[in-house]
Amino acid sequence: MDHADVATAFAALSHPARLKAVIKLAAEPKGMAAGVLARELGIRQNTLSSHIATLERCGIIYGQREGRYIIYQLNRFMTRSVLEQASHWVRGGAQQG
Repeated sequence: MDHADVATAFAALSHPARLKAVIKLAAEPKGMAAGVLARELGIRQNTLSSHIATLERCGIIYGQREGRYIIYQLNRFMTRSVLEQASHWVRGGAQQG
């Protein structure tokens, strides 16, 4: 994972609604449908769609179709990788990217 990957992930997480969505999805191992997630966050579904697209592009979340719904889940591997890489740099690890 290079600087660009980590920067993209942190940029995606820098918006309060996206961060709240990630926190909600982290608490739901089986994921959530977009409509349910929008209600939980108190935002319109079309607004959430834009945020979901940003989080999917950088790999923090992913969606799987289940019938007529798309269930979104946190990509725990990607999220852990981003945080571990950033932590490595903060602790004085070798520069990358």
